[in-house]
Amino acid sequence: MEKDGEICMRALIVILLIWAIVSTGLVIHLNQENSKLEKEIVKLKWQLHSNETSKKKLLYEKSELEKTVDKLKKENENLRWQLYNLKEENEKLKEQIEQLNWKIQSLEDKLRLYEQVPHGYYSTNFFPEHRNTVDDLKSFLSKLKIPHKYERETFDCSEISAYVEWALEDAGFDAYIVLGEDHAWNMVKVAGATYYVDMSSGKPYIFKSDKHYPKIVKVFKNIYEAVDYYHSVKEWDWWSVVGFPPKNIVKG
Repeated sequence: MEKDGEICMRALIVILLIWAIVSTGLVIHLNQENSKLEKEIVKLKWQLHSNETSKKKLLYEKSELEKTVDKLKKENENLRWQLYNLKEENEKLKEQIEQLNWKIQSLEDKLRLYEQVPHGYYSTNFFPEHRNTVDDLKSFLSKLKIPHKYERETFDCSEISAYVEWALEDAGFDAYIVLGEDHAWNMVKVAGATYYVDMSSGKPYIFKSDKHYPKIVKVFKNIYEAVDYYHSVKEWDWWSVVGFPPKNIVKG
């Protein structure tokens, strides 16, 4: 029995030793695992902190980007408005350019017309200067000869009235071309009064009232206004028939 007790005791001691060894190893293992877990926890906490920092940074960047996007949207809207205004201005400029081109074309057309009138038309000093009196007007017209016979559509009343206007102006009178219904004659302002002159018959017909004449359609200050009105010199170009200045006429 005593031996059995010893055996049991030894077995118990062995078991206790084994348990102690196992427990020690288990404690060591657990400590090691705990240390690992603590390191993992620290690492995870650092990662969490890092992620929070990154999140805050990303949120800040997102906020800045949203501000930038809003700013760009506003700038884009301003640019669209500016573009619209530029298009409007461009259309206005196109219209102005078209108007200027039209005016240039019109002026070029007038210049081409005016160039068909002889150079120095109103500055030849072909006739001596006369006083601005009715007597001088009558005297001048009585001596003025029409340099070509009346010829329909070649040297008719329009050419004659243009020629008489040139001669009167050259002699110092304030003369005009008068266009009526199917007839042309002249108007002269002398000493504050207005006189009408018709030399289409070759002789001067001077009168103060035009009531017996066709209704006046237009009064031209000079040959340039007349050719501009007709867009042609054809109705008034007396110089193409007799030359400029005309020859073999009485100079009054």
